[in-house]
Amino acid sequence: MTRDAWVFLFLSLLSFLSAMPLFVNTSSPYSSQRPSHASECDALLQFNQTFTISRDASAYNCDFRNFFWANTSYPKTASWQKGTDCCSWDGVTCHMSKDYVIGLDLSCSWLRGALHSNSTLFSLRNLQRLNLAGTFPISIFHLPNLRSLALTYNFNLTGTLPHTNWSSSPLVRLSLSYTKFHGPIPDSVGNLTSLEYLALIDSEFTGSLPPTIGNLDRLSFLALGGINLSGT
Repeated sequence: MTRDAWVFLFLSLLSFLSAMPLFVNTSSPYSSQRPSHASECDALLQFNQTFTISRDASAYNCDFRNFFWANTSYPKTASWQKGTDCCSWDGVTCHMSKDYVIGLDLSCSWLRGALHSNSTLFSLRNLQRLNLAGTFPISIFHLPNLRSLALTYNFNLTGTLPHTNWSSSPLVRLSLSYTKFHGPIPDSVGNLTSLEYLALIDSEFTGSLPPTIGNLDRLSFLALGGINLSGT
């Protein structure tokens, strides 16, 4: 092939390449994940933005109480970074075979702030286990797949139990010991037919123990010490 032929071939190839469209990668940092999982990660990031990190928030409840077990507090949400899989974040548990969030443990994590009823936390429809501190909205009881709610040792946490029908709740474990949960224990508790564990030690519930407690056939642990209830 002559020199002129090589030059012509090179110029033709260059012209062809310059006419090709430029492709830019605009995919999400969660592109390897299912869209629903990406939205869960984003929801957790938005949820985290409603809090500030302060070691004082966990100083007594965690560091002092767990001194003998060397289980001190630390800022769990420091590992929550956009563009990373939330299943790898501290305090977050995902389903073993499917990448959706089923557990959130933010106890002893230096968080200070309020959890509001419009929090993006409520978009985690597969959440089964929740352990946190802070202001408590009653809406949490309506998470459709919540099986374990542990709020123990949140000494300044206030709240009440909902009076609505809980017949569809899969709640198995409810621990409100050493909190400032108050008011009567509603009859609707008797609709928690999956409940196996109920602890209300040193809380501020008042009134009488509803007879509907007798409907909880699966209940194997009941702790009511330190509260002024009639019928206990």
